[in-house]
Amino acid sequence: MDDCATKQDLTALCVLLVPFLAFSIAACFINVRSHSDLTYKIDTLIQGRASNQRLSV
Repeated sequence: MDDCATKQDLTALCVLLVPFLAFSIAACFINVRSHSDLTYKIDTLIQGRASNQRLSV
């Protein structure tokens, strides 16, 4: 009886944890991707300004 109860508890815990973990991982990937996009934009801006300065000089 106890084994059955603990299995049900574990199953319920897994059902609650799995979507939470999936959401956390997805949020982490989204943050990493948006952050890399942002750094890429900043890099292109810096490179663009550097090339503009070279052209003006």
